[in-house]
Amino acid sequence: MPKASDAVVLGVTDSAVPTLLLSGSFDGQTGPQFVRYVAPHLRRSTEATVPGVAHGVFGYPCGATIISSILRHSRAAGHRLRADDETAPIRHYPPP
Repeated sequence: MPKASDAVVLGVTDSAVPTLLLSGSFDGQTGPQFVRYVAPHLRRSTEATVPGVAHGVFGYPCGATIISSILRHSRAAGHRLRADDETAPIRHYPPP
């Protein structure tokens, strides 16, 4: 398989779609440094870093609370989250 060019790998989408940029402070895959890289291109983004957590922030109570809060406030503000305006429940998985 051919290697992707730097332009493809480092390219960032510009968007005004509401986006949650959620990472753990110990996340080596999509950590806070990457949030700082993409946030300027996502004009309606909300950034959140969960301290002391690695990748998979949604599985920790703090990360799940942030996600739930964003979804609740989006719905309260009248934003449609999906075509049928239903959201899947957020499951709380125990930390690894």
